[in-house]
Amino acid sequence: MHTTATQKLAHQAVPSLILQLSLPAILGMLVSSLYNLSDTFFAARLGVSQVGAVGIVMPIMTFIQAVGMTFGMGAGSRISYLMGRGDRENAARAGAWALVLSAFSGVVLLICGLCFLSPVLRVLGVTDTIFPYAKEYAFVLLLSAPLQTGGFVLNNTLRSQGNAVRAMLGVILGSVVNVGLDPLFMFVFGWGMRGAALATAAGQTLSCLFLFFQYQHKKSPLRFRFSLLRWDPALLLAMGKVGLPTFLRQGSTMLATILLNRACLPYGDSVIAVVSIVSRILWFLTSVLIGFGQGLQPLVGYSFGAKHLRRMLASYRWALVYAIGFSLIAAAACFFFSETLLVWFLAPEGAQRAMGLLCFRSQLITLPTQAFVIVSNMLMQATGRAFSASLLAVSRQGLCFVPLILLLPRLFGPTGLLLTPAAAAIGTVLNLKPVLRIKGEKRDDFSKTRGWKGAKN
Repeated sequence: MHTTATQKLAHQAVPSLILQLSLPAILGMLVSSLYNLSDTFFAARLGVSQVGAVGIVMPIMTFIQAVGMTFGMGAGSRISYLMGRGDRENAARAGAWALVLSAFSGVVLLICGLCFLSPVLRVLGVTDTIFPYAKEYAFVLLLSAPLQTGGFVLNNTLRSQGNAVRAMLGVILGSVVNVGLDPLFMFVFGWGMRGAALATAAGQTLSCLFLFFQYQHKKSPLRFRFSLLRWDPALLLAMGKVGLPTFLRQGSTMLATILLNRACLPYGDSVIAVVSIVSRILWFLTSVLIGFGQGLQPLVGYSFGAKHLRRMLASYRWALVYAIGFSLIAAAACFFFSETLLVWFLAPEGAQRAMGLLCFRSQLITLPTQAFVIVSNMLMQATGRAFSASLLAVSRQGLCFVPLILLLPRLFGPTGLLLTPAAAAIGTVLNLKPVLRIKGEKRDDFSKTRGWKGAKN
């Protein structure tokens, strides 16, 4: 017997269902991105070095997110697929294993991070003036690593069941707590960067607890039970294959951020601060595109499991239309108000203002390319196309960004550095061979995917 959520995945009209699944995911992603955006905003009231500290610590946060999202996406896609096939037992087992493995990985990250925090920060490109603020900020955030990784898994597993609203509410709760506590801890109590980190940790703790309660709710089709943790290599391998592209995407983002921060070292704290602010604003926009992809994932996974080829492809097309449309409108609006947005976070003057505008506007022009990359990547993950998804995941931040960040600053100085992210986005599109052939289902790449024989058209 299908629940209401699974009935929607099976029968509701695709255009409205994509919006219904995507909007809560988008709102959740937007509110989630307020974690770092809020810290950056309030850190700017303390000084340039404090803003730089948030930027320096970003790769650590990205790596923690990478671990949580890897298990979360792997389990979420598998859950949708198994529910489409009517296999509730293994779907619940996938969620249980993902939660346990993510929490264990979070503990490992916590221990290793605290033991090697100072050398890690040096590798990340910290300056002597930024170092004390970055260390103070990162120390507290690492303490919440197990809750962060577990929260990402719970968010994805809830959404994979079609419970996008509950997943969204958990993220909103954490972000509201974070934004509310930031000024209290940082300024009223006078805790500075430690206060910013404590506010973030408090928000993530409440979010994780709320999501776990929702996952255990009596109306949830899947619940966590220790009895589900029976060793199942085939299931874990399938989850790993689907989650790997997420890890590679987040890992390449972390590598790109490290290289970018290190490239900023010769130009001082002000350039690091500008790059940090632009990255936060761009991430706020990119999170919407990720929300469309996350809304697409459960519908694709369910349709893939039920072998409804046309419904799956229609879902992809509609998600892509929505994502590209948003990226065009958002990029145009932010381009027009780019100076105002930069001033909100930092009052740059002279050369610093020019650098910020160049970095920001160049990436806004290339924002629509990310719509295609992100939505397509989610489609391939949800259908188990691990190699293609992995290649696409690392194409921008890994294959294109790394050689460009090593070359352009040497050729053009700080201008080349600031244009590198936009150049990498363009290079990804120009060099990417078609990974999706959806003109005529008979020759579609999905026909080569295991399990598509006899797919319902």
